[in-house]
Amino acid sequence: MNLLDTFARALFANLGIGSGTGDTGDGGTGDTDTGGAGADTGVGGTDGGPGTGSMGGGHTHMHLNIGLNTPAQVINGFMPAMSDRIDIGPDVYADTFNIFEEPGDVLGQTVRIEITNNGMNNQIIFTVIGLVDLDLPNITAVNQGVTNETAAALGSGIGTPGSGSGGYTLTYDTDSSNPPATNGGTDAGGVKYVADSNANDIV
Repeated sequence: MNLLDTFARALFANLGIGSGTGDTGDGGTGDTDTGGAGADTGVGGTDGGPGTGSMGGGHTHMHLNIGLNTPAQVINGFMPAMSDRIDIGPDVYADTFNIFEEPGDVLGQTVRIEITNNGMNNQIIFTVIGLVDLDLPNITAVNQGVTNETAAALGSGIGTPGSGSGGYTLTYDTDSSNPPATNGGTDAGGVKYVADSNANDIV
């Protein structure tokens, strides 16, 4: 080995350059997490803002609040069978409310809720459904007159209990076939009964 070789080796050593083959590191595989389907129920905003919430199966639940000042708008994707809901607010009365369907305009089959405010009619239009697709649980109202209008449009009857109004007769089960069990007494001298829906009524 000559003096030049010795000098070159020392120089390479100081620079961190060496000969030989290095080891190859093992490559890791990262995990991929998949999020589950959500099941939150969205709550609609005031004056007609539809709520959003993921439901299993990919449908976005709608909960729409409609008031006297709700602007005209078109709602796509409303699905009554998926428990989508419309709430009619306390400032809407029967004389300012109307619900009907339109089968033949440019939007196709639609259900329309029309709110009259200061002589102006604003329509909230629900596409691709008819009145036959709706049930009373899909539309709730604070005022009974609006509920009656909705029921009439959907062909649903509403019975009001009461004497002489076609209401219901309340009959107690008191034939002593299954008397309710007791469980001691109360501080006021009464009797405690065990809750049992199959027992006779306590009268």
